[in-house]
Amino acid sequence: MISRFKKSITIVVLLVIIFVFLHIKSHPRLSVFYEINQDENNSTFDAELTSILIDTLNQLEIPGMQVAIKIYGDVHNYNIGTVDYERTERVGEDNVFKIASVTKIFTSTLVLKLAEEGYFNLDDTIDKWFPELINSETITIRTLLNHTSGVYSYTENFALQCKALLNPRKLWKKRRFMNIFSRGNLLLNLEKSTGIQIRIMYY
Repeated sequence: MISRFKKSITIVVLLVIIFVFLHIKSHPRLSVFYEINQDENNSTFDAELTSILIDTLNQLEIPGMQVAIKIYGDVHNYNIGTVDYERTERVGEDNVFKIASVTKIFTSTLVLKLAEEGYFNLDDTIDKWFPELINSETITIRTLLNHTSGVYSYTENFALQCKALLNPRKLWKKRRFMNIFSRGNLLLNLEKSTGIQIRIMYY
């Protein structure tokens, strides 16, 4: 009995090792990024901060970042790294980054501005745009904005979280998230509601 149990444990451990090896093999570490400061007009502060940002980028193993720092009215902008994991295209001023929940502020402001200009009413239901969502005929723009819509949150989807953890570089499509939202149950705990995030969390 013990021998069979040990044999089973050994097989499981070997399978886990093989899986981890294959996963690491298919997702190699991001190559270290170095940036040569060619702007002779940059101050010592800019040069030192650029070096710190590069070190941070490499430690986090992320492709690139944009940083803006305002000191007594003087704005310092930094474009560090690349836009891709292959290190083929450098980050520029025109690149757009996904900033997750921070975009709620800007999205909400734009929605309110559009409502003010008469494009829609905050109490309009969302079935016009998202008929596939559960209870879309009763969920309003207002409830999306104040996070009381009850829309299913993808962060509650365990399978999706596992896939994202195993493949952090995967580019998710809008339709994939919409399928998750449409199949998920209405959240009874409105504190976990996706709210306006439904419109801004796509890559």
